[in-house]
Amino acid sequence: MNAYRPVPGGTANYNANTSYTNIQSGQAFFVYSTPGGVVNFSESNKITGSASAFRQLNTSTSPLIRTELFNTNNELTDGNVVLFSDEFSDTFDANDAIKINNFSEFFAVSNHGKNLALDTRKPLLVNDTIFYKINKLKQQQYHLHFSSEQFDLYNREIFLKDSYLQLDTPIDLNGTDYYFTVSNDSASFAEDRFYLFFKTISVLPISEFKLNGVCHENYVSLNLNVMNEMNVEKYKLQKSNDGIHFSTIENYSTVTNNGSNVTYPFIDYVQDELSFYRIEILTTNGMSSWSNTVKFVGKKDRPFISINPNPILSNQIQLKISGVTEGIYPASIYNMNGQKLESFTVDIKQGMSSKVLKINCSMPKGYYYLNFSGMKLFFSKD
Repeated sequence: MNAYRPVPGGTANYNANTSYTNIQSGQAFFVYSTPGGVVNFSESNKITGSASAFRQLNTSTSPLIRTELFNTNNELTDGNVVLFSDEFSDTFDANDAIKINNFSEFFAVSNHGKNLALDTRKPLLVNDTIFYKINKLKQQQYHLHFSSEQFDLYNREIFLKDSYLQLDTPIDLNGTDYYFTVSNDSASFAEDRFYLFFKTISVLPISEFKLNGVCHENYVSLNLNVMNEMNVEKYKLQKSNDGIHFSTIENYSTVTNNGSNVTYPFIDYVQDELSFYRIEILTTNGMSSWSNTVKFVGKKDRPFISINPNPILSNQIQLKISGVTEGIYPASIYNMNGQKLESFTVDIKQGMSSKVLKINCSMPKGYYYLNFSGMKLFFSKD
């Protein structure tokens, strides 16, 4: 299985992409049987040489998904592999590898009621799922790295579910990094926080759609151009500051659906020096897809306000300020349903670079925006 390559590997002695087929002199190893059994070694099993000598074997592997956990220093801490083939079963057997508990971060596939370093399965089914178990995390930033070999989604999309932030993030198996933060909130380090799920890609009932836009002095204007629009339920305008983690900032359900060519305008205020936008298209049969992503770099000489850190981790909002004229400005917090939660007056002094707003209203974890004198600053709370 996995062509004798280590999971997770990634060390100087054990590269994750190299086959290691020999047990070296003095080397310890674990054997798991299902159940019982004996391991016998005969004289003919011995070879000459040391770590550089390997017996020849076929190193081809079945299609696989590899997931690795890195800490804030970009150090590999753990990982796992899922292999797919008609030769495997969907029950636990000798082809699966039990995960040995670590002293530090632990990241396994959770299947058959067991924690696995290597999980072998039949080829994907419609709406298949890969559950993970993760624990012993520290309060810091981590990221998950997803990659694959010989893996074809066969007209499917793959998403990572973050149950803590309630985010579904599309995963590109050519290499995607998903960054997340562990805080003192126990839900942020829940063992079942993450899982992968697969969805069948629908053939969209429109022949073409394209998003473009213009960055103005204080806002971005966007246009979604749709050709032959049919059977669309609604559109979602989504925004990101890193091009990876997107949040929905507007829903648009007034659609034409008569097969004509339509342009839908969207407007958003620029809060950060770097902003990414895309549109999610939801069809009446429950399928979805995304438009192209457009990127805007804010002008460095214009007035600039952002929320940093974002997500906020306590009952306060810290504003990053640059070039804002001295004065007293109105500000209000809203939830994503447009309900006003709290209002402020913000006193900005000349040359001020930051300002802290203390929040008194009840704010469970989720998504919100601060309307600062007409500018919408979107943020989330962990």
